[in-house]
Amino acid sequence: MLIQALAQYYDVLAQKNVFPEEGSSRVGIHYLIALDTDGNISDIIDYQREETIHLKNGKTKTNKIPKDVVLPRRTEKSAIFSNYIEHRSEYIFGLNFDKKTGTFNTKGNTQKKFDAFVKKNLEFIEKIHTPLIDAYRAFIENWHPEDELNNFVLMENSDVKKQWKLAKFAFCLASDPTNVLDYNIPKIKQRYQELQVAEKNEQAKTAIKSQCAVSGKIEPIARIHDQLKGIPGGNATGNVLVGYKEDAFCSYGHKQAYNSNISESVMKKYTTTLNYLLDGNRNKKMLGDITLLFWAADSDTQKENMFSNMIDPDKENLDIWEEDEDENDAADAQMTTILIRDLIIDAKQLALSEKRLEIENIDPNVDFYIVGIKPNAARVAVKMIYRKRFGDMVNNIAQFQRDIQIDNKIHPIPLWRIQKELVPPKSSSDGQKAIDPALASKLLESIIIGGDMPNSLFERMINRVKTDRDLKINRIRAGIIKGYLNQKSRKKKKEEIGMSLNIQNNNQAYLCGRLFAALQKTQEDAASTNLNRTIKDAYFSSAATQPASVFPKLMMLYQNHLKQLKKGFAVNREKLIQEIIEKIDGAFPARLNLSEQGEFIIGYYQQYQDFFNKKENNEKNS
Repeated sequence: MLIQALAQYYDVLAQKNVFPEEGSSRVGIHYLIALDTDGNISDIIDYQREETIHLKNGKTKTNKIPKDVVLPRRTEKSAIFSNYIEHRSEYIFGLNFDKKTGTFNTKGNTQKKFDAFVKKNLEFIEKIHTPLIDAYRAFIENWHPEDELNNFVLMENSDVKKQWKLAKFAFCLASDPTNVLDYNIPKIKQRYQELQVAEKNEQAKTAIKSQCAVSGKIEPIARIHDQLKGIPGGNATGNVLVGYKEDAFCSYGHKQAYNSNISESVMKKYTTTLNYLLDGNRNKKMLGDITLLFWAADSDTQKENMFSNMIDPDKENLDIWEEDEDENDAADAQMTTILIRDLIIDAKQLALSEKRLEIENIDPNVDFYIVGIKPNAARVAVKMIYRKRFGDMVNNIAQFQRDIQIDNKIHPIPLWRIQKELVPPKSSSDGQKAIDPALASKLLESIIIGGDMPNSLFERMINRVKTDRDLKINRIRAGIIKGYLNQKSRKKKKEEIGMSLNIQNNNQAYLCGRLFAALQKTQEDAASTNLNRTIKDAYFSSAATQPASVFPKLMMLYQNHLKQLKKGFAVNREKLIQEIIEKIDGAFPARLNLSEQGEFIIGYYQQYQDFFNKKENNEKNS
């Protein structure tokens, strides 16, 4: 299914001219080598563009991004093999750069790379003449690596030296830097296409033809599949999705990828599409150490942006979720955010969600794909693949986001924040790497498919709340616990926990949590200064597990704290606490199971937040 879906997506993207012309490649170029008419290097020009990146801490930074130049198709071979119109430094210059000494040298196989570049490119441009191509030819003929170890232009350009192995180069004339040597020059394109036709004719003589397992057509079968590049944790040279290295994996006398029976044309389509998805962050997210790739079958960027913003919303747009924006004045990004907010509000009613999508001219019936991949040695392991109707998937994500809301203000909770909350606050890990990949996968599956959150997520979140004494119980941790409990209640058709404090909820664990919050607030109100240690730091974990063994002592402490309050405050607090105690069935529970501990935490969180909500309302009304 995966390769077929990728090949189909390629066809859709090709119709939108997303990919360069067949036989060409887009290469991100960092620098232009400016030549004079004699082929000497006059200058090396920074060809990168600046892009502002919004960081998760709210700050911004400016990155330099290479500009795309269309060149003849790049080689996928790992051996020494030059491209037509080469872009790699060691091939073009035949030099290494030693960062320790700050000098160039010709050690290693740089001379072989340079020789391959000279031979291939001189043959390629042999009968082609333009001022730029003639300068390029003169450069190739006159450049001798051993004589250029102290080349002034290279030595003076510190940025080029810093990026020596990673930087990619293109050529231009110093007198006309806007005219870059690329595939679109008519004489270059014609010459390359002639070579491609000859090469295909030669390959056709020895090609193995069979019925393609994907297209069903009788076509030449791919012997080796192209590399996939840009996978976090993968090889620098790339990884393959389909590859047969050991004889044990081969059958019927077939060698290498002939065992997969995927045609050359389909192979090019799916690998090109995967590399497109891996390039940049538009269709890519990280889930632990798994790379998530996603796309709509019709390549509608609005659908893809919606998925991205629902599963991992942009930090700079989070404030929009809390505001009543004028939709007529909202920018496109805000409009998407407002739409998602409304979908979360209406999550329980699929018909309303789909009607809302249709109003925005978003087809809910289009297939949407989510694929999780992870590099494994030289190959790529597919860890998950989902195909869902877009309307169903959006509603499932919206329902998940609604489940984990803990108050009436809609705050989307990104996946990376959930993962961060699963590790201790003082951990050196960022959560993305610390979380168990299996847990991350199960969480995503529950969100996409609409199933229950994994039990291990609930258990781990409860454990974090009880053990991280130096961290307040925040809305994310409380939201996950509430969401898990509500999913269980929904299946049993029981009453769900609401967005805010419910004084009618007589669940014993919930009441114990409310009581603990009231006792803690009394201690804090009684103190003349901020306390270094409260009853939460000392007793919360025990109270959430064995209330009967802890609350009698807390009630004794409460009597001392109550005496420190002003009379009016003391009366109101005593009234609240007595109302809670009266609903407890005779005695505090001896022990709470894991689900009850979750209810305790939610009761605590909602009661404690209610104190501040009332304070804010009083200040607004005063």
